[in-house]
Amino acid sequence: MKQEGFIFVLMPFDSTFDDIYNFGIKQTANKCGFYCERVDEQIFEGSILTRIYNQIEKADIIIADLSNKNPNVFYETGYAHALNKNVILLTQKTEDIPFDLKHYPHIIYKNNIGTLSESLELKLNWFKKNKNEERADESGFIEFYNDGNKIEENGTVIFNDIEHLHPFIEDEDELAGTNHISFTLNLYNSGNKIMDTISDLGLEIENIFTDSRLNDYEERKVIQLPNNKVLIPSGYVDLVYPKSWSSLKFYIGTKSQFKKLPTEMVLKVYKENGVNSIPLKIEYRNVKIK
Repeated sequence: MKQEGFIFVLMPFDSTFDDIYNFGIKQTANKCGFYCERVDEQIFEGSILTRIYNQIEKADIIIADLSNKNPNVFYETGYAHALNKNVILLTQKTEDIPFDLKHYPHIIYKNNIGTLSESLELKLNWFKKNKNEERADESGFIEFYNDGNKIEENGTVIFNDIEHLHPFIEDEDELAGTNHISFTLNLYNSGNKIMDTISDLGLEIENIFTDSRLNDYEERKVIQLPNNKVLIPSGYVDLVYPKSWSSLKFYIGTKSQFKKLPTEMVLKVYKENGVNSIPLKIEYRNVKIK
């Protein structure tokens, strides 16, 4: 098989990661035609840190597993980013992603080697086919859709996906407390370059929530803003490859957590060079508004 390039892997020196490395990462990399190594597999003289930096510089792709918040892996990943390397970030859980790396896409594999291998194979095959592809410095070719319709400024979006968590409850007041209102946002990359410049997305709406939602740690916490506004962040935006789609679902709250249902919102698009604001009207589907 043609050698596609060298992958250097950064991860904690811990035997509990051996299967993840051997079967989730290395086996997948070899399947895609890449040569893959960790520093502990190599024979060398001198400082291990010097060797790691040397291998980061030589590698075509860096795979970094941020699980367990290992400070050495964080530092080495920062060095790879400083060299503008192609870096694929992994983690078993989102809680291990440090603040400075939250705007980068991650493979979140939840200790499932099959999930890791499948997601990693997709990324490696894309890199293999697009070795010389530039990353976009603008997100102007990202289109937003909801309910099958393209989102335009001052247009209307649908809040729906009412999930009856207890479908056999007949009492309307009790049922109202179990209905979850959510908003689905679909992203389409209509361009020919990979999109990774959007660091986060958020919904800014009037603060019409009860304290139970404002302090709800089971779901994504809302951020209270000035002027009686709140922001519901997505918290994570993956790479959007050329001519492909990505989807995000925002949890808004249960009906019992609203003092009233909002009728307007602003979609916030956060990028490295600023924020785009898209004002929108809200329509409710299958939601009884009293």
